Amino acid sequence: MYGQSRDMRTRLVKNAFAGQKDIYVDTNLDWAAGEKIVLAPTNMRTLDTDICEIESVVPAEGKVTCKEPLTGYHFGAETSTSGVYGVDMRGEVALLSRNI
Repeated sequence: MYGQSRDMRTRLVKNAFAGQKDIYVDTNLDWAAGEKIVLAPTNMRTLDTDICEIESVVPAEGKVTCKEPLTGYHFGAETSTSGVYGVDMRGEVALLSRNI
């Protein structure tokens, strides 16, 4: 099976809080409304994983709006934290939808 190469994974560039619908990720991703993404937890509570159906995307700003509010907190920062902590602690965001 073959499909078009996609931007499958990114990191949060701003904190995302429970109750918010907007998240900010790297700019110029090829994600679209109707696709699903997952936000990994950034704390010890694995229940803070969020699955989001995308309502809208502004690629130039890296703004993704979810149809439903987030249920957990997800850490984000403009730059990698690896210089401080030895690992990039920013929340991972992955595209679940495929185009095969």
